[in-house]
Amino acid sequence: MIKRKFKKDERKKVPVNILAAAIATLFGGGVIAFLYFYLENIFLTGSLILILFVLDYFLLTSSKKKENVDQEKLEKSFAEAFSYFSIFVETGLPVYNALQATIPFAKNGLAEKMNTLLLDIDQDKSIEPYIRFSEAFSSLAIRQVMLSIYKMSQEGGSESYLLQFRTLFASFAYENRKAKLLQLESRMNSVSIFPLIASALLMALIAIGIVTILGGVMNGI
Repeated sequence: MIKRKFKKDERKKVPVNILAAAIATLFGGGVIAFLYFYLENIFLTGSLILILFVLDYFLLTSSKKKENVDQEKLEKSFAEAFSYFSIFVETGLPVYNALQATIPFAKNGLAEKMNTLLLDIDQDKSIEPYIRFSEAFSSLAIRQVMLSIYKMSQEGGSESYLLQFRTLFASFAYENRKAKLLQLESRMNSVSIFPLIASALLMALIAIGIVTILGGVMNGI
């Protein structure tokens, strides 16, 4: 089994988005306290609270969204590249050679991961390299596909394991396409919500402004 060494840049670090959100909150909190306690300006205080809330939400969710997008691209690349792998093994090419032939069709960082997989296989003939490769994906279906590929490599392209791979990969490809359609629908729905959120924020600012004006009028009486 290969022992992996961790480089300095692989140590746990505080995500940049969380650090930025913390700084924005501390700075914004100080400004809010100054506006409220020293200037007694409720309108500006409320406005800044809303702005700070929106900014923190954006900072805390942007990193997760990027991770999701990267994972989607990687899984899409897997589906596309391994459709060629399926053709290669169907024509009788050994698993190792089929993986090599698939690399030119891999995108979005998948080629590098496949090269690592082949290097690991050269040194470790067990199932471990296939498991490590599948850990780069969030999809459990990909792990099942990789396990079936390992079984094929051990059985020399046995028809039963080839059928198992074909079934598992077809199921993964179908679920992958279905998930993409659902994500597209979800994004379309979320885009339609943005105008409502903007309207709600505007109404909240107007309400704060009215309360501030009425408070000034009542104090002047």
